[in-house]
Amino acid sequence: MSNRKPLVPLSAFIAPEGVKSVLTTPFGGLPWRSQIATYREYQQIFVQGTEVFAPNNYPATKGELRELSAKLIAGCSPSEITFSPNTTGALNTLIGCMVMDDLHPDENVVVPNSAYSTISLGVSRLERLGVEMRLCGEMKEEICAAIDEKTRLVAIDACDYVSGELREMEAIAEAAHAVRARIIVDVSQAAGVIPLNLAHFDALFGTTGKWLGLGSNGVALCWVNREKWPNITPEALGWYSVLPFDLPFTGRYELRSDGQRLETGGLPWSLLYNLRDALRNLIGLYERLGEGDLRRGQTQVMQHVRSLGDEIISALDGLNLGLTIISPREAEKRGGYISVKMSDEQAAAVCSRLNARGVYLSSGQGRLRLGPWIFNGSEDVKLAVLLLGETLREMGFNPNDPAWVGRQ
Repeated sequence: MSNRKPLVPLSAFIAPEGVKSVLTTPFGGLPWRSQIATYREYQQIFVQGTEVFAPNNYPATKGELRELSAKLIAGCSPSEITFSPNTTGALNTLIGCMVMDDLHPDENVVVPNSAYSTISLGVSRLERLGVEMRLCGEMKEEICAAIDEKTRLVAIDACDYVSGELREMEAIAEAAHAVRARIIVDVSQAAGVIPLNLAHFDALFGTTGKWLGLGSNGVALCWVNREKWPNITPEALGWYSVLPFDLPFTGRYELRSDGQRLETGGLPWSLLYNLRDALRNLIGLYERLGEGDLRRGQTQVMQHVRSLGDEIISALDGLNLGLTIISPREAEKRGGYISVKMSDEQAAAVCSRLNARGVYLSSGQGRLRLGPWIFNGSEDVKLAVLLLGETLREMGFNPNDPAWVGRQ
């Protein structure tokens, strides 16, 4: 019987009163308690006015944040970091850079039809240029088969949004680069919990409100591989994108050399402070677990989450309720969470009942989700599944009832 302890005590996070187990990561989760002091720090500086804050504290905060963000991904430097208000904005920026790469009407872009809607909708704008949007199946073989000598871009997510199954990203990237196509990957469901290496991709992007611990939406990250995309040029410009110039404007400007060239304007300042705090904590944990070796620490966090995932699957099977687990049972094939097939209406009702008992799960897209993180351990995971089983029995769960599991 496993007895895995939390890597970080729950007391280090801001949690609801009476909480027994939180398994909502990456679709909810908890902010770090240290963010309370961080927000006070921000307010004490900002109250002095933007003429004090903007030239001094904001650049220093953003500079440290670039360094921390670069450490999350192997093979990345701070100059390759770009910030965006959200994941959709980050993708649209990268798609705009593809427009500036002189796409032609006889070319195509490849997107799995199961990719999260942000990706398919973002890429679809290229159809206005006459570029073919080539939708394909979700398996590696189907994606690679859709790539040909006319492919200019492959846009995928790191793992399936519904099941949590990891895509074979490096193999897909190899197929894309073999025909000189670019590959960009939404790593929202992976960054922080699955070790990643920028060297295989042209760009990665994702939200910071999931595994990275911001505790809110409002900031997304791009990691742009400048070796593979050295002259990346933004379609839209703003005063952040260029070096300062004097007025009146003469029509001449110079793009910044680093990742800031893809940023058009200001971001939520207070959220950048909170993100800096969250990444200080997370990267500090990696380094502590790895005894100074950050990548080894990242691997230990992944192993912790995957081991708890194995325990969740075993405990769900042990309920003998006929639950359908749609996430891969092999730990190395999945991201950080376990999905159970369940109609949205019933899954939401289950979550509501469990919340009243101090247990927090998440739901949506025809599933109930259990996502362990660094503040979880074997004891609270076991309790959460036990109370889930009790709740399902009280509600009359029937694995053969479409009202419970949806239509086939």
